[in-house]
Amino acid sequence: MSAKASAAKLPKQVVVAKDLLDLLTGAMYTNPFSALREYVQNAVDAIEDAASDGVLESISQGKIEISVSPQDRSIVIRDNGIGCSNQDFAQSLTAFGGSGKRGRERRGFRGIGRLAGLAYCRELVFRGRSATDSRILEMVWDCVKLKDLLYSDDKDLSLNQIVHSVVEIKDVRADEYPEHFFEVTLRGVIRYKNDELLDQTALQNYLAQVAPVPFSPDFSFGSEVAEFLSSHIGDQSFNIFFDSSEEPLYKPYRNTFLAKADVSSHFSHIEYVKLPGIHQDIDAIGWIMHHEYLGAISPDQVIGGLRLRSGNIQIGGNGSLRTIFPQARFNEWCCGEIHVLNSKIRPNGRRDNLEFNAHVSNLYDKLRPVGTSVALKCRKFSNTRSMLNSFEKSCADSEFLMGLLSEGYFGSAKADKYLEYLNEREDQLAEMADQLADQISDGAMLKKRLTNWRRKRSNSLRKMQSGSAGPSLPKTKASTYHRVFEAIYDELRDKGEAAAAIRRVADAASKK
Repeated sequence: MSAKASAAKLPKQVVVAKDLLDLLTGAMYTNPFSALREYVQNAVDAIEDAASDGVLESISQGKIEISVSPQDRSIVIRDNGIGCSNQDFAQSLTAFGGSGKRGRERRGFRGIGRLAGLAYCRELVFRGRSATDSRILEMVWDCVKLKDLLYSDDKDLSLNQIVHSVVEIKDVRADEYPEHFFEVTLRGVIRYKNDELLDQTALQNYLAQVAPVPFSPDFSFGSEVAEFLSSHIGDQSFNIFFDSSEEPLYKPYRNTFLAKADVSSHFSHIEYVKLPGIHQDIDAIGWIMHHEYLGAISPDQVIGGLRLRSGNIQIGGNGSLRTIFPQARFNEWCCGEIHVLNSKIRPNGRRDNLEFNAHVSNLYDKLRPVGTSVALKCRKFSNTRSMLNSFEKSCADSEFLMGLLSEGYFGSAKADKYLEYLNEREDQLAEMADQLADQISDGAMLKKRLTNWRRKRSNSLRKMQSGSAGPSLPKTKASTYHRVFEAIYDELRDKGEAAAAIRRVADAASKK
């Protein structure tokens, strides 16, 4: 018998190869705007730390400044937060996954977000100091050289060797810089698609949606929503300024928006939600802004969708919660936010979704009734609009008929049948008006419309009874023309078009 094989043993040193860095840069952040979001996220955490440690009196004193220069092909993101001490500068900015934020209520906790820009520029530069430092340190990553080494055939090249080859640290004169700050500069920004990384407007639109910025003071419901959120998550709005602008960036929500092309809509009221967790504590809160639900909100309005946020930073796009709706399309009709409170519900590394666990499963279960409620409102409003359209069409079509009757275009027998139809139509319109009055804000408008309809019918009947002159038709062929007019009216679905056609034929006949 052969000797029993010895159990395999783990190596003393686990291999961490250079491919890891490639995965943490190019693979992690496939959307370049996501890379910039990471730096804003880190800036927000730094401001909160500064306020917590007394370096800033409050987060309202925090400031994030972003400068985009297409001419220099550079992007600069600077905050006046806690900064990075001289002592920790080199170690913390070259560590992979070594974040001091884990276990703290911070948005970035994996320690890899600082690497996000490596894939999108020729040089990635970090500068900073804490309030206790006199020196400013600068770290420069040579991204061109980094990519060459990552894609080289040298399989023995370690991650440590690569970092030492592409990173340089030096002192910077402190004259022009704040007492405490951190700054990220992307130099030589690569051309991506239509050079969208250097499109300041596109970047502002993106950050206005995903970043923890305040509501605009022009948004009527903004202060109310902000107060609700603050009562549960505290003040989590931060000031972001572009190119020394005096006005900060605001969330894109506003009082009116285009629901469809050339069709304006407005928000009417807010619904607030609280979602219990597994242990009956609150896992998440949210708000939904209700409107006329005329259809899916156009994507170019950048407010559509029920959006998921953690630390007031958006997770994924506007479709992260599509699955809670009976039909996914109703998400695009919706406008609102769900804010996660439970620290066990965490975004994944890319922040495009949540790390699945029992708490996340419970969150989606609790959200489905919310999605169902919105869908029911969408269907209700859609049915109401259909009934309103039917009411108005019925009024208009029958008014075309009244005009033709009063002008004598039909024979007496057919005219009597049309009058019976109008009597039946009155009862139908009255019933529709009663049903709609409870479903729309301006029920009086329907009653007024019906009153006008009745007045027009009375006027039409009075003209018929007075025997006012009809169209000038050849006397010998009048009955034939009446039958033609009746056929035109009965066959054409568009009664306005039918009335116009009848009058054209009558006009042509009168000239013979």
